Amino acid sequence: MASNFDSEEDEVYLSDPARNPNVPKTPSKDRPDFEHLRRVLMRETTDGPVPFLELAADPEIMSEVTGVSFPAERARQIFEDPTSAVDGSDAEAAELGIALMNLSLEFSKALGLDYVTMIPIVPMAKTRAQLARTGRGREETLRTWQDLHEGIITSREEYEAYRWPALEEVSFFPIDYAAERMPEGMEVMFLYVGIFEDLKQLMGFETLAYATADDPELIDDILEQLTRIAEYTVGLAAAHPATGAVFY
Repeated sequence: MASNFDSEEDEVYLSDPARNPNVPKTPSKDRPDFEHLRRVLMRETTDGPVPFLELAADPEIMSEVTGVSFPAERARQIFEDPTSAVDGSDAEAAELGIALMNLSLEFSKALGLDYVTMIPIVPMAKTRAQLARTGRGREETLRTWQDLHEGIITSREEYEAYRWPALEEVSFFPIDYAAERMPEGMEVMFLYVGIFEDLKQLMGFETLAYATADDPELIDDILEQLTRIAEYTVGLAAAHPATGAVFY
């Protein structure tokens, strides 16, 4: 491989701030600094430290890092129930949701992140995922797998019968919750899964693929509904004073 350095020693020297005065020293970091992260992402600075980004992690990993116990398998069973997405009276789902937000906050603090990832509550039923136990030894766990063959909207009739959420039903409670508990300097990284991801989960990828030829108007109508919800949700989330960035 070609190199701009005459020797390995030259390369080490040029990258070592202790030996080369032209390399800026990396400042120490003792608290979150989202403004620095923003400036780095916008290419407004090259100063250190280099921000660490971890968009999402499985609950098992977050528990391992933080030492905070979380019933990940039970959460998957509850959250993947199509009725739990539209039934705000499910006390267990609400309790697990709060626990997951607390875990996310502790994970961000443990890793020294400048943000905490939060997801909106959109009461939209989706195709139930398949649950299967995978892995071996301590890696064995209950995981979710999308049904790529058939979803809950496969025809015009199912589309007409589907209950689309009203915009005022979308909840930004996770942002409010994090705003009251984040350490100084931290902001919310708002995560919206995406229109295509929702489309695929509603129809099933195989059904979606066939519909592009057999019934493209059905896809257009579903996309219109998903776009309406996404624009509203992302717009209000971005305007929230605790939101530092939107990952879409």
